[in-house]
Amino acid sequence: MDCYEREDKLLAVIGLLSAALVAVIVVFLATWLSVSHSTPLNVADTGQCRQTKPFPQATLEP
Repeated sequence: MDCYEREDKLLAVIGLLSAALVAVIVVFLATWLSVSHSTPLNVADTGQCRQTKPFPQATLEP
């Protein structure tokens, strides 16, 4: 194994790692942008939700 083969393998590994890092950053940014720019719920949207009773509150009585 000569010096050039070793250098080529090192460059290939560095290239793969940097490509993986770029892919992770792109996926993170795409997910973050889609969540942060989602449309808020309208009043009509929340009116269709099923009404549930709140959990009973525990009271401390002497």
